[in-house]
Amino acid sequence: MMKAFVLSLLITSSLLAQPELDIRPGNIEFKDYFHRLENVYFINKGDQPLRIDSVPYRNDHYFMRFGYNYQPPFFIQPGDTILMDCILAGYLYVPVSDTADTVFVYSNSVSGVENLKIKVDFFDDDYSESEINGTVTGGSIPVENASVYFFHEGTMLVDSAKTDALGNYSVFLYPGNYLIAAEKSSNYLTFYGDKPDPFSAQRVILPKLQTVTANISLIPADATPFSITGRLMDSLTNQTLKKGLIVVKKGTHTPGKKSNLNFAGDIYSAVSDLNGSYTVNNIISPDYYYIQAFSNYYIPGYYTFSHSPSVFWQNADTLLINSALQNIDLGMIRDSSFGGGIVNGTFSASNKGDLSGAMVYAQPVNSSNFYTFASGTDSGNFKISYLPYGSYNLIGQKAGVENAYAGPVKIDSLNTDTSGINLVFSVLSADDGSPVPGSFILKQNYPNPFNPETNFEIIIPEAGIVELKIYNILGELAAVLYKGYLAKGTYHFRFDSRNFSSGTYLAVLQSGNIFLSKKILLLK
Repeated sequence: MMKAFVLSLLITSSLLAQPELDIRPGNIEFKDYFHRLENVYFINKGDQPLRIDSVPYRNDHYFMRFGYNYQPPFFIQPGDTILMDCILAGYLYVPVSDTADTVFVYSNSVSGVENLKIKVDFFDDDYSESEINGTVTGGSIPVENASVYFFHEGTMLVDSAKTDALGNYSVFLYPGNYLIAAEKSSNYLTFYGDKPDPFSAQRVILPKLQTVTANISLIPADATPFSITGRLMDSLTNQTLKKGLIVVKKGTHTPGKKSNLNFAGDIYSAVSDLNGSYTVNNIISPDYYYIQAFSNYYIPGYYTFSHSPSVFWQNADTLLINSALQNIDLGMIRDSSFGGGIVNGTFSASNKGDLSGAMVYAQPVNSSNFYTFASGTDSGNFKISYLPYGSYNLIGQKAGVENAYAGPVKIDSLNTDTSGINLVFSVLSADDGSPVPGSFILKQNYPNPFNPETNFEIIIPEAGIVELKIYNILGELAAVLYKGYLAKGTYHFRFDSRNFSSGTYLAVLQSGNIFLSKKILLLK
């Protein structure tokens, strides 16, 4: 009897020893345009490791992402919890008939599959789509099976299509502002307006219930041995990003040193594949290039030698492309902009200059985070969308020139759409023969407050020994950013505070008997 009892106990214990998935909340509700991000927790209530096999979902409506280094399949230990962001991405495309959905989570749990119920409380009661069609040619010859990409508001890749035997394509999209690009082997990725990059391309304005035609003539590629391949990566999880645009532009820059900007117009673009990899082939001139990446729900990032995310060009490293370079990966910072606020404005310059490639970022006041961005149109306008409620400073960026600033701009329930913002660039640089101010200048760091990195710009009117140092609140030396000889000009330096505590610090610029200082605030 005792043996039978022990055997029965072992069998019962074995049956009870299993993983159990608990999803909280089991029902989520998107109430309005300003609340399109909901947190969902996966909890293992069992006493064995829980394996999350897959979380399939409609990627035209949602975007799911996990924290840390998790991407299905992965394991959750007993008693542990994993966070998943559920983002209502396609909120523009929700008709009244499609406001309820179910996401199935497959695992080795007791039931094998659990449900996550989703409800959308807002929708387009006059839902409609418009058509974009056109022909892709190579010279005057139609190009069959070319890939055509559609970027909403110039930044978010929302759809793609293939051309038929006559080079024709057609898609139905929600009305709005689009960039369109096409590619085929032996040709460069070409944007509407027959341009090689998104900055100089023509936008397509798609009105409601209308048809717009956009023909693209592909730019033929010159076969060369110079290329670059790599991946776009989530800097938090190191997972590859399957939707992305890469822009490679000639230029020379090393952070912390004098910038010998050398923009000669060589620029190339590519779209990443479904494995998160990109390839830019047939680069004509071996030289130094900036590599910049864009991806849905991420802040644009520049390449750095450390592969750490770099939002600003001043922190980027340019890369010598003189062969077939591989494994050039770019880390990107997650964008948390899931509101409905809009800021419209224009770019201008203090004197005549090319403002193609200008971008603007929205940064919450008193924060080092960036929420969203926008690229300028060919007419010099910009539109930042998806802003949550809050106050923002706007930072204009164009590689090779000083940043432009505006703000603060407030988004609240009474003011969700702001217009008339003008960002003015000074297109003078230390390398173009333009006059240099007659006094030493230490500009306020940006961003400020910051975490973990911030940038300094100094102007040196005459050659000499220069020191740029960081002191803590007690007057103790914390870091030396530069000490040595500098010719006259404008210089940029970066301060990495990863090993420093939060608090107020002092940046001090010294040259001879010249002392300049700025208070800086590190918030962690």
